[in-house]
Amino acid sequence: MADVDTRPTEEKPVATQEKPTDDASIDNATENATTTETGQEQPVTTVFHDRINYNVKHPLHNSWTLWFDNPHKKANAASWSQNLKEIVTVETVEDFWGVYNNIAKVNHLESNSNYHFFKKGIRPEWEDPANAEGGKFSIQFPRNRTGETINKYWLDMLLAMIGEQFAHEHEICGAVISVRKVFFRLALWIRSSDRNETTETLGRQIKEFLDIPSNLNLEFTPHVLGGYIKVDYSVSGCGGQVGIVAMATFQIWKTGFVRCSSDGLNVAFEQTVLTMASHKITKLAGAKPTDEFELSVAQALVDLENNVADLKKELRPLSITAAKEVEIGGGKKAIVIFVPVPQLKAFHKIQQRLTRELEKKFSDRHVVFVGQRRVLAKPSRRSNPKQPRPRSRTLTAVHDAILEDLAYPSELVGKRTRVAVDGTKTIKAFLDPKDATSLEYKLDTFSAVYKKLTGKAVVFEFPTNAELF
Repeated sequence: MADVDTRPTEEKPVATQEKPTDDASIDNATENATTTETGQEQPVTTVFHDRINYNVKHPLHNSWTLWFDNPHKKANAASWSQNLKEIVTVETVEDFWGVYNNIAKVNHLESNSNYHFFKKGIRPEWEDPANAEGGKFSIQFPRNRTGETINKYWLDMLLAMIGEQFAHEHEICGAVISVRKVFFRLALWIRSSDRNETTETLGRQIKEFLDIPSNLNLEFTPHVLGGYIKVDYSVSGCGGQVGIVAMATFQIWKTGFVRCSSDGLNVAFEQTVLTMASHKITKLAGAKPTDEFELSVAQALVDLENNVADLKKELRPLSITAAKEVEIGGGKKAIVIFVPVPQLKAFHKIQQRLTRELEKKFSDRHVVFVGQRRVLAKPSRRSNPKQPRPRSRTLTAVHDAILEDLAYPSELVGKRTRVAVDGTKTIKAFLDPKDATSLEYKLDTFSAVYKKLTGKAVVFEFPTNAELF
């Protein structure tokens, strides 16, 4: 057997150097020398001197993490986060190119694959605190016509981010490239979702940096937890048509505006609010169309249904017919939510908890629930009614029912009508004294809402025994 040399080999010294802390130190890096573990000075060698044997790297302003989600598993909302895989974090220019040059190009990925490239510490999920109040710019490219061009768009986006090219770089969270059967989707995620100068500027810069064709639309969509509200801005180049993302199952209730920028880019923003929350609104025949305020109330109910465990089961089958704001004096408003009469008892089971939660969401307003009732006209010979008018549909019965709805969960223990000398009438409604502590602060709201709905004046009180007899 041949002799084997078992003597330890001498380790080669490894060059070390702290990252430059400012631009000047980076510029002067090639003029300095690194120090080895043995104290010997060694000339600085960057990637520009030798693409393989360099000893100094160029730090990025931010560190970035590459993520990938598994294309072989169809993830639902619960398992998607588990399928998301963190691949690597890059902190220098050299690290970035080392990763980019050794992963599959976008046009070689399988359908349903996604690359996510985000600032270190931010997960590519709506629920991450950095993303929760933000949104994303996105654009789709036809897969059969884009080919390898998509690789350039993706690279240009990455270089713009790591090179801090965007005017509001603190707004940038990360970018996503999604591969689908017939298209590629490129998205830039940002921290805020308000339509303002910042988002407009970022939209223009994306079009500029990527040199996107004028016939492709760039859309902006805020992240709303639960995915029930979607707002879109469409940004198109000169001569390009403005596109709106619309789904037949959603309800469109608002459009935006068009604006032309001074730099020659024709920037058109159209805002469309599309909401699946409208399924919580059941309109009666002949009722006014759903408005913006009603959708906001319906969305609040959907949020509670999704996020409050002890309300989910009871609230899911329920719906509302309308919602409106009522002035109650002193510059204050109350919210009146109308519900179908057949569902009124189901609402009563959760009304106290539901009212508390809604008043947290609409913190400056009281919330009351009223059954949606319709008064039938008094029969006449001309109307030729086929059946007698139900007593519950008379004007008096409907107004009495509204009075009881407003007072719930308290009960009416008495009622009087006072007639003034001038003929005006005031109803005095007595509530169960045991509810005085929990409802006394809302009595003026009850009175104002009743006046608005019926035109009648009412005063709610908690009586003494002498007042009842």
